[in-house]
Amino acid sequence: MPGKLPPSILEKLFFFVQPENSRVIIPPKVGEDAGVVDIRDTEIMAAHSDPITASSNRIGWLSIHVSANDIAASGLRPIWFLTTIILPEGTGESMISAIANDIERALKEIGGILIGGHTEFSDSVTRPVISTTAIGIGNRNNLTPTFNAKPGDVIIMTKMAALEATSIAAHELSEFLLQRGVSETELDEAKKYINKISVVPEAIALSSKRLANAMHDATEGGIGVAAFEISYASGWAVEIQRDLIRTSDVTRKIMKIIGADPLFSLSSGTLLATVPSNRVKEAIDTLASIEVESTIIGSVLNKREKKLYLRERGGKETTISDLMQDDFIKRLCEIERTPKR
Repeated sequence: MPGKLPPSILEKLFFFVQPENSRVIIPPKVGEDAGVVDIRDTEIMAAHSDPITASSNRIGWLSIHVSANDIAASGLRPIWFLTTIILPEGTGESMISAIANDIERALKEIGGILIGGHTEFSDSVTRPVISTTAIGIGNRNNLTPTFNAKPGDVIIMTKMAALEATSIAAHELSEFLLQRGVSETELDEAKKYINKISVVPEAIALSSKRLANAMHDATEGGIGVAAFEISYASGWAVEIQRDLIRTSDVTRKIMKIIGADPLFSLSSGTLLATVPSNRVKEAIDTLASIEVESTIIGSVLNKREKKLYLRERGGKETTISDLMQDDFIKRLCEIERTPKR
């Protein structure tokens, strides 16, 4: 099944011991949004790579914003980008042109610069795949790594859950959804959620005022996995409450039809920030000043555990101690494999 590798495999295969003279500040870690290296004095550089595999719609635009989000969630402004584009054999020039135009549009929106990459045709893929590397620089004091979450921090989420999943569903499964009661108006609203994908403005607003100890972009696995990764990276247990997590009516309707839990579905566009309790109001006001809605959904507990405690409706508690598959991606794959009647 597509999805992230579990931490046990990642740590065994890919996390290497750093040389003693290494300038690496943040090496590969489960739950970290970017690798960070020291440049000079207080200046640091962050780098991150991310593939887009679940959508073919506006894939060039998505590839820039999704990778930029992870740099911004680390507290730095994303500046430079490299794109590796793998195209199915026979891809037409119009598709290639659309991808290039989407990349250019996204770069303009965040003030980014394309500095390199690679493009090829391959029989290894059935639809375009883009893996983008984003690079940013900034002040070390603005760094907000996931591992820096501290006991007592309040967890704030921006916008709503499953924005990305809802938008992809509307584009990739439009006929499936229309046949099951989703209206054209609802479908149009869902498609527009893709425009809410960037978390760069809110992440930079918080980091520039040093309001957050840690930030994390809720991508694959949604808010649930992002919250667990905060716990895993920091070593402190995390608690969130389902009833406090904002989800739109359209998202709830579409995810119910698909059979996916919005809490554990693709949520690029949602930022989780752990904020000292005495700075929560300032953080929420700062986000409101740039017209970004935010909600308190939980806290970092004073428990040395790599666990997420999910408070369900009716007082039920679910404990999560490992990465979970993205619910939406799982259902998308199942639906796409089902023969059409």
